[in-house]
Amino acid sequence: MKLTTSQRWERSKRWLRRHYPLPFNCIVKLIPKLVDQAECEFREYPRPRKFIVRVCRERSFELRVEGLLHEWAHCMTWFGLDDKDHGEVWSIVYGRLYDAHCNWDYGRKRKPKEDDNQ
Repeated sequence: MKLTTSQRWERSKRWLRRHYPLPFNCIVKLIPKLVDQAECEFREYPRPRKFIVRVCRERSFELRVEGLLHEWAHCMTWFGLDDKDHGEVWSIVYGRLYDAHCNWDYGRKRKPKEDDNQ
């Protein structure tokens, strides 16, 4: 059964939260009009502290996921030693997130090919 774009989006968010947890809660919002593809911020007030990731709804599904992974990498490295916005540490984290997501099948079990059993 083929998943809808909405189902793949929701599964991607759950996958990130489960496999790449953040030190604080993260609210992910799809925003109709956003200048950038995506953006994130850390809010200390009002409590509780949290990350907020905004992704442009009008982009293609692939660009929305890419933006989500990009901003999730920022959240993962927010309190690190990397003082550059897109520094070495962030680049490594983003690369690993992107690679892992590309190799993930949205939680579905893949059927083995016929020649896999030989």
